[in-house]
Amino acid sequence: MKSLVPVIMAGILGIYGLIMSVVLIQRIGDGKGYDYKKGFSHFASGLCCGLSSWAAGYAIGVAGASGVRSNARQPAIFVGLILILILSLIHISEPTRLGMISYAVFCLKKKKKKKNK
Repeated sequence: MKSLVPVIMAGILGIYGLIMSVVLIQRIGDGKGYDYKKGFSHFASGLCCGLSSWAAGYAIGVAGASGVRSNARQPAIFVGLILILILSLIHISEPTRLGMISYAVFCLKKKKKKKNK
């Protein structure tokens, strides 16, 4: 069971991409008034999410493979394995979360301005 922790943590990265795609689809709507500027901004946000999740997944894979083998030899290494996996998930995928939060704040501010007009 302890060997499944890296796989579960890598699955979390897929959820980031799913959340980002739902946010982008909501912003596109019916497609009226969708120009190049919006298209490239959505492309860049998806690219940022995807590349940072890819890097975090690679780090989790490398640390997880080594950690699971070491954990099989000596079970006391499990705590260190979890710490390394959590740090790789948090620090590498930070641009994804920051991008999602800042994009959500941008969308909320834009809706408030439209309602005030």
